Amino acid sequence: MRTVKKIAPSVMCAPLFQLDDCLDALERSGANLLHIDIMDGSFVPNYTLGTDFVRQLKGKSVLPLDIHLMIENPESKLDWFSFGKGDYVSVHYEASRHLNKALGMIRSRGAKALVALNPATPISVLDSVLEDMDGVLLMTVNPGFAGQKLISSTLDKIRRLRQYFAEAGYGHLEIEVDGNVSFENARQMAEAGADIFVAGSSSVFAAGASIGENMRWLRQSLSPLWYKTHQHIPVLGHRGMKAQYPENTLISFQKAIELGVDLIEFDVNITADGVPVVIHDNDIARTSDHAGLVRSYTLSQLKSFDFGSWFGTAFAGTQIPTLEEVLTLAAPYDDLLLNVEIKDMTQEAVDKTLTMLKRFGLEDRSVIACFDAAILRYTKATYPHIRCQGFPGRYMKNFTENTYDLMFGMGIPMHRQELTEAEIRGDVAFAKSRGILAWLYCADTEENVRRCVDFGCDNITGNDPVVALDTLRKMGLHR
Repeated sequence: MRTVKKIAPSVMCAPLFQLDDCLDALERSGANLLHIDIMDGSFVPNYTLGTDFVRQLKGKSVLPLDIHLMIENPESKLDWFSFGKGDYVSVHYEASRHLNKALGMIRSRGAKALVALNPATPISVLDSVLEDMDGVLLMTVNPGFAGQKLISSTLDKIRRLRQYFAEAGYGHLEIEVDGNVSFENARQMAEAGADIFVAGSSSVFAAGASIGENMRWLRQSLSPLWYKTHQHIPVLGHRGMKAQYPENTLISFQKAIELGVDLIEFDVNITADGVPVVIHDNDIARTSDHAGLVRSYTLSQLKSFDFGSWFGTAFAGTQIPTLEEVLTLAAPYDDLLLNVEIKDMTQEAVDKTLTMLKRFGLEDRSVIACFDAAILRYTKATYPHIRCQGFPGRYMKNFTENTYDLMFGMGIPMHRQELTEAEIRGDVAFAKSRGILAWLYCADTEENVRRCVDFGCDNITGNDPVVALDTLRKMGLHR
């Protein structure tokens, strides 16, 4: 199975007057290759970087080069370019009169030789060069200019190309994709079978975040953790394992993690002295031996209250956890994702939560949820690469139709007795039509877990995740 995904940031999209800083940031953030577009104004209607630039870049960075030659008769010009062992060089099938010769020349210098194909060029043209190449660079836009939209049919072309390689006995060949490799598109390309991702203005060099932050987000997009597969549907522990332990407490989270959940969900409120704490209700009466708003007590006061006896005498003395304590618990589990719901619906709560997530290096493993659309709008405007989760509009405050554009995931209730099966299916279908992950909650019986699967959910939330995990494993749908 192919598991290593490589990121090749496109130098054409970098701010060239700050190139040294960019190269340093790319190296520190784990880029695998530097993609260089060479255009001659003939094969494509544009000019970009030239031979001297390639030579100088070769001396500036330790990263291998990924040279994409969008030029006529590349076999007659390969000697103009500086490349060697470890580098990648792509020549277009459509531009080369002697493709076998061009590929051989590239390999003779120790570089990987790739055939580039335009979106409309059929895969079958590769039949005669399979032995001569190391992979294919598949254009997912028409070559020549950055900033174009993905040609959607190329996603299926990636799948067909991967199958073509496997059936021909060349499953080791790499597939590189070039064109509108955004965070979302990259995920779909990876699922289709791509190995190398040319990242430009829609991901690594996107405005609003640093190169390092964008690289982390792209890596996460290429990760399967957030997404279901044909063998795995993620399970979320609601407030930890609230059916068996006091909700939103460290023991509840620890037990859910030990059980093997993929995500834990918890809620953030703010104390009188400005500390983020984890508790669902704005008023502490339901889950403690005191009453009053979280905002009316200092952290020291809250820590002196009993947040366990309401659930059972065995949990007497359980304390309310701070957000910092929960993140300290979660951080060592590399595959654990966090669903963080903002219950204190203020910008202060968002800012303090995101500051803490960043401090622990957990931004890319988190999604921010809220029933207030205004909070989601603030989150995406201030932290554009943070994932957000909302709900069907009828359940949200300050909702507008554009709110759906902010959502990475949608929490869809299935436990409300007044909801019909048609309504739930409709919510799931609507989410998927908008490219939003459909996360169903809360399924605490085997029947409801199976219903979630039947509805086509992308994630199942449980108050007692034992039920969801056991049922999905019996169905072969959880690792």
